[in-house]
Amino acid sequence: MAVRYVRSTDGSDADGGTTWALAKATVKGASNIDTAGDTIWVSDNHAETTAAAIFFSWAGVAANLTHLLCGDDAAEPPTALATTGTVTTTGNSQIIVMNAGEGYVYGLTFNAGSGATGTAGLILQNGVGTSWFERCSFRLGSTGTNSRVQCCGVTNSHAVLMECTFRFSAADQGVIV
Repeated sequence: MAVRYVRSTDGSDADGGTTWALAKATVKGASNIDTAGDTIWVSDNHAETTAAAIFFSWAGVAANLTHLLCGDDAAEPPTALATTGTVTTTGNSQIIVMNAGEGYVYGLTFNAGSGATGTAGLILQNGVGTSWFERCSFRLGSTGTNSRVQCCGVTNSHAVLMECTFRFSAADQGVIV
């Protein structure tokens, strides 16, 4: 179980993510080296944007979750949680927050399809298992009427939402439970 750091302002996915000075640049970079039980701190100043779809695969399991936490990067490890880190896809691209593995996510905003007019989507838990999301925001930036936030992508997948918010860009968009 390791502690990892992610910060878009000065991180590099070539670094190990072991300190703020050696932070990964992207959450995807952290998910590529995650082991069960890791705590991954995402900077409160993190603003990650990509045109490609993002599928995060985590190593966490029910008995040993991956913890993905947004925190104040003034201390190492952070002494205060935050709700200001963002992960954004542009165009008609989706985000799958938990494509594999189980975890707990605190304080991050996931924006799918920012500025797009076609279909973009968010899937919170796509693998068998349960993940928890607290004080997270899920936003569809695409105006495509078929865009959706989907809580669970497969049978026996579960997403527990605590104080989370949703934002849509078209009246026909919604949440699939």
